[in-house]
Amino acid sequence: MTPSPKRILIVDDELPVLDLIANTLRSVPGYEVRAVSNPQEAYKIASAHPPDLLIADYNMPLLRGDQLFLCLGVDPNDAAKSAPRPKLLLISGAIPEAEVHHLAQFVNAAAAMAKPFRAEDLLKKVAEIFETA
Repeated sequence: MTPSPKRILIVDDELPVLDLIANTLRSVPGYEVRAVSNPQEAYKIASAHPPDLLIADYNMPLLRGDQLFLCLGVDPNDAAKSAPRPKLLLISGAIPEAEVHHLAQFVNAAAAMAKPFRAEDLLKKVAEIFETA
């Protein structure tokens, strides 16, 4: 039996970074990747089709990556309804690396990475996240 693909949703308002991450992860068999630049669109997608992993930039207009993550799994129309949150890989190039890791720990993210990062480091980090699932 073939395992179901790992669903990954990426949200980053920097289009070159978004494309780089998406293309890197699409090269891995077994990963189903969606990429959007708008955190509100990411919320809608994640609410309708929960991903296994959310890769979110910390510093985006309208909604930060950590805020997006905390909103997932909660039905704003019915507080009694909830769904499991995906794992979070929080990324940022706008704040120091130590602060990215601190914020990731604060929201119980699976991991954090400071931009820029190498494609092979991203692949390794995502694989580690799924191994601990």
